[in-house]
Amino acid sequence: MQEATTTSGRPSPHAPSRAEGGKADRVPVHVLLPCFNEEQSVLPMVEALAQVFVDETRWDVVAVFIDDGSNDGTWREISRAKEFDLPITVGGIRLDHNQGKAAAQAVGIREMGPTDGVVILMDADGQHDPSSLPKILADCMKTGVPQIARRTGYRRSRTTTVGTVGLGVIAGLTGVRFDPSLGEYLALPSHTARRLARNPQLGIVPIVPLVQGISTRLQTFPSPVLDRADGSASTRWTRSQLWHKALLLLLANPWGLLPRMAVVIAVTVAALGSYGMAVGIASIVHGTFLGVGSVLVAMVIIFGVLAMLQLVTLGLVVVLFRTISQTAASGGTEVEVLDWRDT
Repeated sequence: MQEATTTSGRPSPHAPSRAEGGKADRVPVHVLLPCFNEEQSVLPMVEALAQVFVDETRWDVVAVFIDDGSNDGTWREISRAKEFDLPITVGGIRLDHNQGKAAAQAVGIREMGPTDGVVILMDADGQHDPSSLPKILADCMKTGVPQIARRTGYRRSRTTTVGTVGLGVIAGLTGVRFDPSLGEYLALPSHTARRLARNPQLGIVPIVPLVQGISTRLQTFPSPVLDRADGSASTRWTRSQLWHKALLLLLANPWGLLPRMAVVIAVTVAALGSYGMAVGIASIVHGTFLGVGSVLVAMVIIFGVLAMLQLVTLGLVVVLFRTISQTAASGGTEVEVLDWRDT
């Protein structure tokens, strides 16, 4: 084994060597870290995790970096980290092309197979603080329910804030569970991870609503949003990616969304139709003879609103099934594994 080093190549004071002793009595913990072009973040993340677990004897921690088709030196840095003598094990999964964070998370969860213990999902860029992981793991094992980070100190741009408020309103009207303070930093007991692995929407919609959909109980923990390890601060999401993510969030439970949309359409048609009929009848009764015109205007409005709502619903369904078909088509993606199982 090599001595742990920093990204500069010098011996690292923050990556202590592996503690002596066996792993038989330790609880397996798999930390899944999707990454895309994170060559500057891999080793700092490994060092941070190693420091957290240097004195921990309860957990057998494996940090599995999922390289989502990076075109920089991310895979090289993962391979280097695997050779270091650390209190944690390092492994890697490399996808042959970029598929997005949700897809990378899905590959990692399904690659775990029927593992015991706890599966951790967190970002590899350093924004998720690993220092509280021992407590999070203990709470997850004690309660047997998923633990989800509630972000603190999160700074959104004005555009993102407006979009988040709008998405919250739409989610409330459509019955979708949406909490913008929850982040994709989760601890999942093994039974939840196995249920997620069987979910056909895993890899399509964001992970948090999927966990909310399959778990009757959830707990949250406060987690500050830290600066990235590479020093960058701007968002890496494009506007089109954010729109796509928002639509997929609304489609996290399509069979709950579509009936609600149908009810909204029916109520809207009934309300506008009743108003048109009332105005028309009142006009005829009072001799103004505008009743027929009022009814026709009301009917035009009714069918216009009905057509708009139907188009919105159809658009959401198309996005869902198009995404599902694209995901299915990419199911043959080649995956390279730096195996951690026999380490």
